[in-house]
Amino acid sequence: MNPFTALVWDVLQDSPEFLEQITAIMRLDHRPFLTGEKAFQANAKMLEGHIREELDKWYDWLPDTPINRIGGGLAVEMLDSVDWDQLARLVQETVLQTPIEPLKLYQPDGTL
Repeated sequence: MNPFTALVWDVLQDSPEFLEQITAIMRLDHRPFLTGEKAFQANAKMLEGHIREELDKWYDWLPDTPINRIGGGLAVEMLDSVDWDQLARLVQETVLQTPIEPLKLYQPDGTL
């Protein structure tokens, strides 16, 4: 696990309220439109969007000083280094204790 993903995972584990929000996202059901891996990927994107939105709120809240612009800018840019798929899988498998259903690919004739 890269250090940026590990940092986010550590913070989530130490923040029950925030972990609850993330867990709720990963529990979302998209049937009948998406199932298995596709539903997981949709939830992973929503997880990323939620964390980015929260960090953007924090960044906008910071007083406008040079050091805050540097630190906040670095924090926002760091999110590009997070492995969101791995983070979502950690939530799915560790917190929800739910294995991810493999993606089923069907042939045009309806067979697997």
